[in-house]
Amino acid sequence: MSPTTIPATAPVTFALFSELPPELRNQIWNDALLKKDRPALFPYQDGCWHPIYLSESDEGYIANTDNIRLEFNSALLEPIPIEVPLCLVNREARDVALAWAHRQGARIIFLGDMRHHVFARLFDNEQDMLYVGLSNFADFFVEPYNRLAEPDLFGRIVGSGPSLRYIAVPEALLERMPGALEEMFEWFRGLEVIFIIVNAHHGILVHQRWELEGAQGKALLYDHTQGRFDWDDGVNICGSIIYERIEQATTRLSVVMAGNHVTTLRSIRPVFAVRR
Repeated sequence: MSPTTIPATAPVTFALFSELPPELRNQIWNDALLKKDRPALFPYQDGCWHPIYLSESDEGYIANTDNIRLEFNSALLEPIPIEVPLCLVNREARDVALAWAHRQGARIIFLGDMRHHVFARLFDNEQDMLYVGLSNFADFFVEPYNRLAEPDLFGRIVGSGPSLRYIAVPEALLERMPGALEEMFEWFRGLEVIFIIVNAHHGILVHQRWELEGAQGKALLYDHTQGRFDWDDGVNICGSIIYERIEQATTRLSVVMAGNHVTTLRSIRPVFAVRR
């Protein structure tokens, strides 16, 4: 028998695992989990715009003004499922998995007869992307203006609050709604990356988990000192016509960004959405 040959009778489990010290077992369980759940797409839903009434101790408070800030509250988006397979191993592993899920801000959602459940977590502005589809982009754009027309805000001076960092839209939006990228900066002036999903025809729905692939491919980078966009040297992940369409969509974007004092945008990236 060669040194690399595994006998047919070799055990598939580590029989002595239960005899390890509890601290070591706990460390092994934790090492089997990600330190942080992967970035994911969260589909846009209406009803997330809410006013914040600033007090004198709040940053941005200005005396003798209404001091109202309209914010997109991403915590109101539907949570997405996360996989925690360790939860099914044994009671000890389950305790570790539950503690991990709690650190991720996850919660348990019961299904059907309440005997089955899934883990789901809320939007994380540090890494997650808001996805706005072709069918609801118009609603997405007009919703904050509709909110300003409601009785509690009508006629008052209202500013915009902290912005999302990452937004994703389908590539088809650039063709059907010219100027769509410009409209985003009316209320989201802190955007850092806009992801253009080139395969969004299948639909990205709530209660599903979608992630991005190809985010390291060729991207359109914004040079704030020159006030212009330039392609980097990344690998092509899609056809040239899509890159041309993305470039055309930024024709007036630099002017709009300057007018809205946008200093955060780094890149516009074509990507693929993948169901997980």
